[in-house]
Amino acid sequence: MKRLFFLSIMALALSCQKEQDEPIISGNVLHYDGPNQSAPVLARGISYPLVKFPADEIQKRGLASQSLIEIEYYIDQNPIAAKILIFEWNDSTDNLPGTLLYEAEINNSRNRSWNKHTLSHPIQLPASGFWIAFEINAGNNDLRIMGCDPGPRHPFGDGYGLFGNNNEPGWTDFFEFSGRSVDINWNIRAVTD
Repeated sequence: MKRLFFLSIMALALSCQKEQDEPIISGNVLHYDGPNQSAPVLARGISYPLVKFPADEIQKRGLASQSLIEIEYYIDQNPIAAKILIFEWNDSTDNLPGTLLYEAEINNSRNRSWNKHTLSHPIQLPASGFWIAFEINAGNNDLRIMGCDPGPRHPFGDGYGLFGNNNEPGWTDFFEFSGRSVDINWNIRAVTD
């Protein structure tokens, strides 16, 4: 009887433990970031935090024959609206995206949490590489939206796009946008199958 009581208490204790918030990273996940630490304030209006995975990164990780099936990302504060955009790598320059391969609204993300978006259809990883961008509408608010690690930054881990404001840098990186003061990688991960 005592043994049954002890096993019941142990089972209850294990079931009440908080779930691991950080997604498990396996060999089929492309990413540059570490665990979430913070989220910088994004520009007001619409901006584009992004990560880029060139062909050599895909080859190095042995994922050339894989398909992109899911995006994992950390949201600190929900924006007014958000979309996931997946672009093919532009063979002419790594400063501009190529063809848009996928677009989806993601207005149901949980605050201060890791979130997952399963693609409506898998995308064969382009041989040239790809970008994952988030179109974030912060409105006229100073919001900490896209999560990041503490750095140091990877050259393709903190991409940023800003258009339509007085100082329009276009496609750049958050390090340059911040006046070289914010050295991070976005919490954006590509899951393949």
